[in-house]
Amino acid sequence: MEMVEIRNDLLKFVRVYYKDSEISHLDVPKGEIELKFSFTQKERKNVLRFFEDNIHIFTDYTEDTRKDIMEISEIFIRFDEDGLYFGKSGFDYTASNAAAYYVLNRYLDEMVDQLPSKMSYYKENYLYQ
Repeated sequence: MEMVEIRNDLLKFVRVYYKDSEISHLDVPKGEIELKFSFTQKERKNVLRFFEDNIHIFTDYTEDTRKDIMEISEIFIRFDEDGLYFGKSGFDYTASNAAAYYVLNRYLDEMVDQLPSKMSYYKENYLYQ
C-alpha cells in the first residue's frame, strides 16, 4: 500500500467515529498517528457538560478552564506503539484534557480498540518508497 492509500483508508475509518477529523501526522513505519478533532459550538457545550459531570477527575482546573472549553476549536490526539497522548492545544491544559477525554469517551472507544490492528496491517503492507 502506498502512503496516500493508507492515509485515505485511515481517514475514512476515523471519520466513521468522528466526522470532523483530520490526520495531522502519520508515520506508518513507526506506528504513529496524530489526529485533529474539530469542535462546533454544540460540541463545546457537550465538552463543558462532560467536564462538569466529571469534575472530580479534573483536579487541576482553574478559573480559565470553563472559558477555554467554550473557545477550543480543535484538539489533537496522538497514538503510537506506547499508547496515546493528548491535549495539544493553545488552551488551558485541563480544558484540553477534558475535550480529549470527551472525544475518546463519547466517540472513539471502539476506534481505539481497532486502531492498533489497523496500524499493524498498514505497517505490514506499506510500500517503502
